[in-house]
Amino acid sequence: MFVEKVLKDRYLWVLAISYLFVYFIRSGMRSWLHFYLADVCYISAAQAAYRVSSMELGGIAGTLLSGWASDKSGGRRSAVVLAFLVGLTLTLGAMPFIPIAWTVGPLVDIIMVALMGFFINGPQCLLGIIGCDVTDIRAVATATGLLGWISYFGAALSGLPLTIQ
Repeated sequence: MFVEKVLKDRYLWVLAISYLFVYFIRSGMRSWLHFYLADVCYISAAQAAYRVSSMELGGIAGTLLSGWASDKSGGRRSAVVLAFLVGLTLTLGAMPFIPIAWTVGPLVDIIMVALMGFFINGPQCLLGIIGCDVTDIRAVATATGLLGWISYFGAALSGLPLTIQ
């Protein structure tokens, strides 16, 4: 059953790869964003860490809203995940402009970091649920384990691109 219902399920592998990248980005931001903010905004490590903590506050809102939107849309969780990932892409694309916005005040980077948390936590929550939805009931726990393992592998890889010199 493991091979037939989990390993040969193409949709589950698409979810797994998506989960890998979601955790790669989330863990990378969580590990490296305070260094980025300290370097580009010329703020102390304590101030940068304070701003990065807004990622979790945004994440709470993103998790709740993604679940609500998923239920409101009749269980079209993939569409909600896609919308959140588009928002994440736009937010990440705006990150290089934080130094410019810094002249306005620290609220700008706090909002940007919170938006990253908002847009990353929605997919983080829903991808596992989608895995449960698409897997045969007799293999749900195994499929969830595979998704979790691959997501944490993405988290483990998150530091590599930034440490290679």
